[in-house]
Amino acid sequence: MSYFLFHFNLKWFHSINSLFTKGTSFDFLAILVYVDDILLVGPNPTIIKYATTLLHNHFKLKDLGLELSRLKHGIFLSQRHYILSILSNCGMMGCKPSSIPMMPNNKLHISSRDPLPDPDIYRRLIGKLLYLTISRLGICFIVHKFSQFLSK
Repeated sequence: MSYFLFHFNLKWFHSINSLFTKGTSFDFLAILVYVDDILLVGPNPTIIKYATTLLHNHFKLKDLGLELSRLKHGIFLSQRHYILSILSNCGMMGCKPSSIPMMPNNKLHISSRDPLPDPDIYRRLIGKLLYLTISRLGICFIVHKFSQFLSK
C-alpha cells in the first residue's frame, strides 16, 4: 500500500508556498519547487523513486544526481549517479581513477591542437564538470583551466 499519490491534484498535499508534503513523521515525502528546480526529500528511497517516476511521466526532467545522506557523524553529499552518467556519455566507463586531475607542469595553449569539429560537446562537458565541483573540490582548478578554452 502506498501512502503517496501524486496526480498533480495538489489538494492531496499540505502546502506552504512551493513546499508540498505528504505522509507521517516516519514515512513522508517533501517536494520543494523553486522556479525550474525540484527537490525531493524523504527517508525512504523507494518512495522518492516512485515520485520521480510519476514526475517523469508528465514532465521532461533532468536528474542532476545530487544525493544527501545523514550519517551518525554528519551529512554525506554524493554525485555518484551524475559522475557515472558523465563517464558513460564520454565512453570512459572503464577508465582508471587518478589521484590528480592533471599532470603537474602541463601547459595548455589555445594553439597546441586543431579546433574541435563540434565545440558544443566540449562546452557541455565543461558545464557538467562545473556542476560536479559542488562535491569534488579537487577538480575546481583544472575545470577552470579547461573553461578558458571554450571559444575554440
